[in-house]
Amino acid sequence: MESTIHKSQLDSTNYHADYVNIVRAIETLGWRVVLLSAQKCIAHTKPTFLSQVEEITVRFEGQKIQLESKCLGNKWLDFGRSKHNLPALLKTFEDSPEINHAQAEQVFVNIAQHFAKFTEESAKAEPVNNGIVQLLTPRKGYFFTPSIILVNVLIFLLMVISGVHIMSPASVDLINWGANFRPSTLEGEYWRLLSSCFLHIGLFHLAMNMYAFVYIGSMLEPLLGGKRFITAYLSTGFLASLTSLYWHDLTVSAGASGAIFGMYGVFFALLTSDLIEKTARQQLLKSIAIFIGLNLMIGLNAGIDNAAHIGGLVSGFVIGYLFLPSLKSKNEKTTTVVIAGIVVLSIAIAAYIIPRLSNDIPKYDKGMEEFAHNEERAVWIYNLQDSVSTDEMVRCIKDTGIHYWAENIALLRELDQLEIPEKYHLRNTKLIEYTELRIEQYQLFIKVYTENTNKYQSEIQDYETRLSDIIEELE
Repeated sequence: MESTIHKSQLDSTNYHADYVNIVRAIETLGWRVVLLSAQKCIAHTKPTFLSQVEEITVRFEGQKIQLESKCLGNKWLDFGRSKHNLPALLKTFEDSPEINHAQAEQVFVNIAQHFAKFTEESAKAEPVNNGIVQLLTPRKGYFFTPSIILVNVLIFLLMVISGVHIMSPASVDLINWGANFRPSTLEGEYWRLLSSCFLHIGLFHLAMNMYAFVYIGSMLEPLLGGKRFITAYLSTGFLASLTSLYWHDLTVSAGASGAIFGMYGVFFALLTSDLIEKTARQQLLKSIAIFIGLNLMIGLNAGIDNAAHIGGLVSGFVIGYLFLPSLKSKNEKTTTVVIAGIVVLSIAIAAYIIPRLSNDIPKYDKGMEEFAHNEERAVWIYNLQDSVSTDEMVRCIKDTGIHYWAENIALLRELDQLEIPEKYHLRNTKLIEYTELRIEQYQLFIKVYTENTNKYQSEIQDYETRLSDIIEELE
């Protein structure tokens, strides 16, 4: 990621005095000196929700003082903030009290005594990483965003290593790894509501979600603080999965996008308050609104779980407002109460919704197993044609074949009363048609055996054709 760099230059009339006043100006502005030498001073600004760190470099080159300000790490939206550093430094420098040559030399000597020690300690300190390295490095004030990204990537790598397709994972693989799927989730596997937030349906899905997450996480985590941030991520992810569960009967849902939409919802709520400076707030609102609008439109395409997106967004918006009192008061007790309230509220919503969701799919699947078992018994008569008498064959067709086909019709009508998706009802209609044709065909077999004739051969063939067509439709 390219940094925004601003430069300036100052004429030095008294090297020692100018050096001392520059260092004092940096201290007055509250910046942290990270490198100090006779020719150069480097300082870092305090991190904010818009920037993890901005670096100011002062170089003394003969009669010239070179000044540079640049943003480091995850500086996604600058809004001209970095360019304000040098004017602020110059203004503070100019306002510094005058210092005579003798005083300046003495102060410079005192500072110089610390050069060697300071440089040695700086060399041992952890270096500041730019770009992607810093984005993925957990540290104080920015811990959960890179940690969540690394967990998502690690799980994806483990999936691929285990044999899951890197671009288009099969539904069964996703379910095995913890995707949200109503028949499985409502069978007591409620952990899927959270585990699904850490699974991804292919490499492209992972890359897009992590890009969107690091964008919002780099701004939001320093603003919320770690406790609120992880509470918001897990709660909105949980409620997004719950929304998907409510909306879809048989959709296999996975991905961090529900939780990510939740974080955008939290940020959107905060941007409608006076918590953030007005100029930055207005520009951020436009950016966040465009992101939300575009992604919801993309979510209208088939195969994208927009229900989870909307569930995450709405819950995040509410949670954002719930956070406001603790963000303004900065009271630790208020923060704890709000976090506990959000967790309890999320669980209460799940406890209310889940018992009201139909879960007849397992019953239907069990019924279809019985259907297949009856079908095996019914077609067993084909194995008897050359080994039994005509009377015995007719008896088997009636008592075994037609009997089990009739059992299947009754079973299908019973299954049709379950709360199942419309496509299952349509499938049942076709299966009933198939089974009725089988009974008619078996009745024709009885005529063939009792009349000892081949005159029904064309009719039998016609039934075989019609049955094959239905089987092809069902498949």
